[in-house]
Amino acid sequence: MSFPFGVPTLQDSPSLRVEVLADAVLGGFVGRGLDLLSPQEASTLEVRRVLDGASELIRLSPTLSSTVHTVAKSIHLLRQDDPSIDVSFSDPEIPFSIFVSVCPNANLASYRLAEAIIHEAMHLQLTLIEKTVPLLKDGSATFYSPWKQTERPASGLLHALYVFGVINEWLELLVEAGLGEHYAVERRAAIASEIELVDAMSLKYELSFDGLRLMERLVRQR
Repeated sequence: MSFPFGVPTLQDSPSLRVEVLADAVLGGFVGRGLDLLSPQEASTLEVRRVLDGASELIRLSPTLSSTVHTVAKSIHLLRQDDPSIDVSFSDPEIPFSIFVSVCPNANLASYRLAEAIIHEAMHLQLTLIEKTVPLLKDGSATFYSPWKQTERPASGLLHALYVFGVINEWLELLVEAGLGEHYAVERRAAIASEIELVDAMSLKYELSFDGLRLMERLVRQR
């Protein structure tokens, strides 16, 4: 894990690179309603411990760690004062960057941060895949999303299935390693129940051949 602008870390890590934005750049993100930690806040011992813990949890899967490192080259830390709420964000228009909240006082902070990082990194990865491998036909239809609890286009629903499919596999590794078992078991059960609510039979008609193969694998593994 490394910080630019001379912000120190507890240890180097090949999987996480936290970036603290320069003042000249920061204003544009503030205009988007993003409240980022200052360099001083991001470099506190408490925040760094949460980040190091998240990095270790992601590295349980070397393949996943490598993917996160490749697609999320810059991790920006958001302020979140409510320890019960996690906030994360990514935008294909801001390539190779993700925004995640970190609250050192939150219960299971490193586990929750690791999941948020994986979540946003997988969104970026699937967006890159879609540029090469078409996964949708026209994508005009909308479907109920159990995660957003509203109607979403087919692309958004496929993204959710992919993201939570990857997270589910990572959670299984946690259980096998005896780490955060209560957290991992609860999250896997929640993800499985949410996937059950997806109208996969209707969604498949909006997908290309490759998109259908991907969705069938994701729905099967719940």
